[in-house]
Amino acid sequence: SGGRRRDIFKEFEKKLQEDSAAKEQTYEYNTDSGGFFSRLRGSKYIIPESLKRIGNKDAWYAALRQQYDTAILPKDDERSLKFVQESRARNGAYNQAAAAQTPYDIHNCPEYPPEGYPIQWPILEVTKNWPTNDATPRHEIYQGLCVFDYRTELHKADNYRHAELPFVVRDDPAAARTAERWMHPGYLDKLLMGQEDIQRRTEYSPNNHFMYWVDKRSRSERQRAAKKVREAKRHGNDDAHGGFGRGDQEEFVSAMHLLDNLHEARDRFEKAKEYAHKHQDDDEAQKEVRKWDERLNAAKKAKLEEERKNWKPPTENLRMTYLEWLEHANVTDDKLGP
Repeated sequence: SGGRRRDIFKEFEKKLQEDSAAKEQTYEYNTDSGGFFSRLRGSKYIIPESLKRIGNKDAWYAALRQQYDTAILPKDDERSLKFVQESRARNGAYNQAAAAQTPYDIHNCPEYPPEGYPIQWPILEVTKNWPTNDATPRHEIYQGLCVFDYRTELHKADNYRHAELPFVVRDDPAAARTAERWMHPGYLDKLLMGQEDIQRRTEYSPNNHFMYWVDKRSRSERQRAAKKVREAKRHGNDDAHGGFGRGDQEEFVSAMHLLDNLHEARDRFEKAKEYAHKHQDDDEAQKEVRKWDERLNAAKKAKLEEERKNWKPPTENLRMTYLEWLEHANVTDDKLGP
């Protein structure tokens, strides 16, 4: 029957693809090939170098890649590398800061990792050069990692990899092809838009910090908090999501008072315990230990309850279309900064 015949061809094609993956090759079945299996399967385009179960498998993405891979930017490593190098020269490469000297040249490293590699600096020295709250692009940085050219220094990279030490590889043709495609006018718009009505996940932060956090509230608590934020924004309060640790002054004073109580109880408990250890026959000393142990536990409980009551997540998880996101995120470099 027709169904059984399609299954046979499907299995045969699957075997071809598995064999090609084992040989690190990719078979492409697209509208240009005009092959029998291509016509049979509706001219599905197989993206070069794609992995079998990883990556976007949607038809719109396959169509987009086929357009760029075969018509707009067909594979040409020399063109892609030239594009990346010209872009690097135009936008400015990262250079070593004057205060960040290393005993080796990061752009001409020795065959094998030198002693003490990679050089490191105190974190305060690094952040002083480029403060964490300053998003303005900088080209003078602290870098202790060697930079290897993929075409001429891959053997060096292998030596550092075997030594289990980090490094940077530059001018990999595969990465250059991706960079050229991503920087081609209009490509990212099409890629990120996908199907225009897709609601994508995104995060909102009231500042330039995106903290890692785990929401320990129950599902119902999260839903109530989200509803409260939506209602506040609907009534014109755009700053309804205050962010972590950004309560009003009264909440801040209350939190500091509870913290002071906790520190005092902990100090008094430690002193009472130390005294009682030296005077084990003193009943009053033992009572004092128990008293401050109870007060310490009570202070911990009060602080925890206050934290739960006033806790706000550092970021807000949202969903929006690409065009909605772009309206918020489309800020040029000259408008960045503290």
